Amino acid sequence: MKNILTLLFALITFSANAQFTFLPQVGLENSRTTIKSNEFSAFSPKGMQFAPQLGVRMGYTFKTGDGVFFGISSSSPAVEFKFADPLTARTSYKAYAEDLQLRLEGGYQFSTKPIALSKPGSSNRSGHSCSGGQHHSCTGHLSCGQHNSSNHFGNTSNKTMAQNKGWYMRIKPSAGFAFLPSEKGKIETETKSGQTNYEYKAGWNTAFIAGTAFEFGSRKQSKFVVSLNYLKGLGNNTQTLNTVDNNKTTAYTFQSNTSSFTVSIGIPVNFKKNNKVTQQHRQCSSSSHCMSRCAQYRMFYQH
Repeated sequence: MKNILTLLFALITFSANAQFTFLPQVGLENSRTTIKSNEFSAFSPKGMQFAPQLGVRMGYTFKTGDGVFFGISSSSPAVEFKFADPLTARTSYKAYAEDLQLRLEGGYQFSTKPIALSKPGSSNRSGHSCSGGQHHSCTGHLSCGQHNSSNHFGNTSNKTMAQNKGWYMRIKPSAGFAFLPSEKGKIETETKSGQTNYEYKAGWNTAFIAGTAFEFGSRKQSKFVVSLNYLKGLGNNTQTLNTVDNNKTTAYTFQSNTSSFTVSIGIPVNFKKNNKVTQQHRQCSSSSHCMSRCAQYRMFYQH
């Protein structure tokens, strides 16, 4: 019981310091599915397949940059491989692409610190004019509720404003697994007009996914995210077909493999509890220099 309470406390603590991101995405997926059997080598009956991808990814990112993600998205369609004779299936077949599938995905992600893409300006916009010399004097108008600083007001305010202006980029590598809820059935057999045909559904159930997202923003606010992702099917979706000819049973084993690349773009929605109290408000509430009415005053400070 004590261990459970400790774990819950740790989870609550991490969640309180985490940022939750909701990221709808739209993109294009390029996939390739190959099929092989014990009678012929691997080949791709449909070649490269291009399909639109729609999805949403939700993630928790902690202060350390580490985090987890969970997503739902459309995935590359499975390939229906139809043939009449397993021996000549590589040269005599029909292949169709099924409808888009729905997949679940989850894993680990990491977010780097912001990388500045442009140099913000350093102009003084604080509304104060300063004269040179060893002892500087600044005159300006501050509205009610602002505080009087006695150290480096100009340096701090200008630096903070400059940092909030330029564009930045974050790099977010991730890795995890994807899962298709739909199950793959056995090879289906259909007999029509005395002709027997077989249908094998090539695709994947579980896959490894890895990628990198590039988050762009300005003024410490995310604007859009461009993602590059790779998927590799795990397992070969092995199915066995048994045929009987002249009282002799022959087993044919079919296997398939799928891989894909996806390029997508999305607009993130970030949710983070903001418990930060501005420095101005804290200093003003405890300083005897705060003015109760709007007025003009002169501020002297020394470097």
